[in-house]
Amino acid sequence: MNKEELKKRTIVHVSPYYPPHIGGLERVAKTSAEGLEKLGYKVQVVTSSKSGLKSGTKKNGNLKVTTLKSFEFAHTPIAPTFFWYLLWLPKNSLIHLHLSQAYYPELILLLFKIRRIPYIAHFHLDVGPSGFFGSLFLIYKKLCWEPILRNAKMVIACSSDQAAIVQTKYNVAKEKVIVIPNFVGQDFFSKSAYVAATDKLRLLYVGRIAIQKRIERLINAVAAISVPVQLTIVGDGEELPKLKELAKKLKLENVFFEGRKNDQEMQVYHQNSDLFLISSDREGGTPLVALEAMAAGLPIVGTDVTGVRELLQGVGILVEEPYAENFSKVIEDLWKKPAELNSLSLKSLGKAKQYSEVDYIKRLEEVYIKLL
Repeated sequence: MNKEELKKRTIVHVSPYYPPHIGGLERVAKTSAEGLEKLGYKVQVVTSSKSGLKSGTKKNGNLKVTTLKSFEFAHTPIAPTFFWYLLWLPKNSLIHLHLSQAYYPELILLLFKIRRIPYIAHFHLDVGPSGFFGSLFLIYKKLCWEPILRNAKMVIACSSDQAAIVQTKYNVAKEKVIVIPNFVGQDFFSKSAYVAATDKLRLLYVGRIAIQKRIERLINAVAAISVPVQLTIVGDGEELPKLKELAKKLKLENVFFEGRKNDQEMQVYHQNSDLFLISSDREGGTPLVALEAMAAGLPIVGTDVTGVRELLQGVGILVEEPYAENFSKVIEDLWKKPAELNSLSLKSLGKAKQYSEVDYIKRLEEVYIKLL
């Protein structure tokens, strides 16, 4: 198939959440849809009203965003009309599923069985359990994700580590898995040289406040540090009350919780920070928040785990045993070595330049053309 034939089809991006809901997956879905529309393709996004959007359809050029009325159950936005909406899609549609939640993937698999509408599964993260129904989610993944991934025309993974998980854990053939890393927008690139503060080390965490992010490691690390630091935590999530209580219990006056911020606000936080931290037990490949911090020239310290290791190898500092005291030691060492901070800053900036938004859209287009 060539580009002109693809332009006769409707590319449908299914994302349970979508901006203004904040998250890396949501932003990838939005950039994908808008980037393809700019290339002249007919694109439709199907999402839930729990994204913060009003129910209905909004059209901008060849891009339609359809928001289905929904309610949230077990951290999943349930849209009762979702399957009926799928049944009315044009037969020549191509579905791009952003895989993270329950409910949506199995209905797309059912649609494929009934109408043979092909789909691509975009594997952002091997999501772990959280909340009261976390153990049920593990059972659900074991039963459902393998057939969902195996029946996809192609599975997009964000990193080689993620691709290996898809192949080994979910038994997907190697030739059906392609690695397309995430990207960083030009607005995040620093317009001035990195200069670390001399009075204290300003630490920054950005992301969801969730169990697998293990942000308590950073708070405990700050409590144990003997050099002047401050930690700013940007984001929101179910673990926020516990973390605030922990900081209060430890009597930390140098830990600040800033809530959710948009892209423009985040750029200001990058400019006012010296070191970016990732404390997760697992991450999706090439996490956007890390790429954006790197584009701003921030040195990165992260856990040596899937989704972080591949991005930071040879560029940032990987904490092999991610205990709070090990984070403390790394941070204290960097405070004493400003030249190393400057070196890490240059490495971050150089690596970020390899993740172009334009290249990402081009590779996405190539996958579509190859498959159909």
